[in-house]
Amino acid sequence: MAWKDRLVEASFRGVPFKVEEESAGTGRRVETHEYPNRDKPYTEDLGKVTFRPS
Repeated sequence: MAWKDRLVEASFRGVPFKVEEESAGTGRRVETHEYPNRDKPYTEDLGKVTFRPS
């Protein structure tokens, strides 16, 4: 596969351009707690995940 085949469409503030596919782990860290005799779990927000470009 040539490098040109890996290009994908992107835009920033309305300006179109092409970039190679990239992924980065982004999002939130969460922990879901489940307790006996309770119907609803509790999800605790632990903040942002560490940025890890790949």
